[in-house]
Amino acid sequence: ERAQMLVKAGADLLTLDIAHGAMQQAIDFTSELKRKFGTKVDIVSGVVATYQGAVALFKAGADSVRVGVGPGTICLTRIETGVGVPQITAVSEAARATKKYPRKTILCDGGTKNSGDIVKGLAAGAAGVIIGSQFAGHDESPGKLVKKNGKKYKTYNASTSLTEKNNHTKKLSDTGINYTNHIEGVESWVAYKGPLVTTIERMEANLKAGFSYCGAENIAGLW
Repeated sequence: ERAQMLVKAGADLLTLDIAHGAMQQAIDFTSELKRKFGTKVDIVSGVVATYQGAVALFKAGADSVRVGVGPGTICLTRIETGVGVPQITAVSEAARATKKYPRKTILCDGGTKNSGDIVKGLAAGAAGVIIGSQFAGHDESPGKLVKKNGKKYKTYNASTSLTEKNNHTKKLSDTGINYTNHIEGVESWVAYKGPLVTTIERMEANLKAGFSYCGAENIAGLW
């Protein structure tokens, strides 16, 4: 129902974002989204961390697959569950699946701490990079502005942190579900960075320089 509302509202794509995108429910729902809405929008699905996971979602109908289990700066998945793959390896492995499905792409979802990591994620085979921490702390970012010892910070919470899970539980109050004992993310403060445009301009210049060092004019050339 929610997907239908988004398509009707004019969305360009639908993204299915689940911590374990290779589980059967995610694969089946990706197929359902593609069957019902695939002629109108692109379907992005994930997250996975293996070649097999990417192949399964491509086969199910995903146009692009999100790659990255546990690499985020505020993610505790690898610590709490023992599950995950180093991001550069995960992206490289998932990129192999695009050889089997050449019209499809992967996205490096998390694990970048600077503009150089973006270049590496793209070079490893991603067509784009999904960024969290590098954009946190800006005027346009969510989170409360706080002051401590004369310095400004903004709150930056993982979606699986205790605070956010308590918010989820409030929304699920009618169902009787409470899953706040299982935490896979941290709550943090990040330094306040001002308007996003300044960061974007610096990031863009660094990416251009990174491409230049590699002799690449575009992402395909970087691959």
